[in-house]
Amino acid sequence: MDKIKIILILIIIGLILLLGLQKCNSDKKQNTSESNLSAINDSLHHIKDKLGKEIAYSQIITGNVTDLQLQINSKDSVISTLAKLVDKKTKVAVVGETDTKVTGKGKTAIVGHDTIRKHDTILVYPVYKDSFENEWESGKITASKDSIKHHILIRNKFSLKDSMIPNGFLKPKAHVLTLRNENPNTTVRELKSFLYEPKPANKGWWAVAGVIVGGIITIILVK
Repeated sequence: MDKIKIILILIIIGLILLLGLQKCNSDKKQNTSESNLSAINDSLHHIKDKLGKEIAYSQIITGNVTDLQLQINSKDSVISTLAKLVDKKTKVAVVGETDTKVTGKGKTAIVGHDTIRKHDTILVYPVYKDSFENEWESGKITASKDSIKHHILIRNKFSLKDSMIPNGFLKPKAHVLTLRNENPNTTVRELKSFLYEPKPANKGWWAVAGVIVGGIITIILVK
């Protein structure tokens, strides 16, 4: 077999390999796109651990910042906030919303009087004060006839963890962010997260091209 035929065979083999690599990269890109779409539309899930603590989780949006910023005008306010939060230096971003029910109770006491003049009459009303403090909240409330003043401090404790969970039969596992909530009076309403994932380099293309060129050069040099 002469050199020209061998070179042509190498080129044909190389083209077949390159087309195969292109198909693999296209399938991977499609899978990534579908995964990100699923993550953007994924609803928040709630479960309880063995101690009765709330655990909330949702899929992580992976990809580059530019793609996420296309969602800046999303109807989903949490996704829109996440898109506004990131910039070209962002590696990880998390946005969440919580509701907390204040359950503190204290002893109400009269601490003074509020005097109101109405025409020629002077009216005297008591001023009430209440305060409370526990592991998760503290507060002070002062109330009179026509005003209420309050100062309430909420304490929350969260732990974040990313993990891979099953996502259906013959489907790749879903990458999720899990938030464990210690405060029994707080409920997680929204949770969205972003993880920067650089585009993989197409090293396979250069490897195939290198093999073809090396083979051709070797054939040419061999007498």
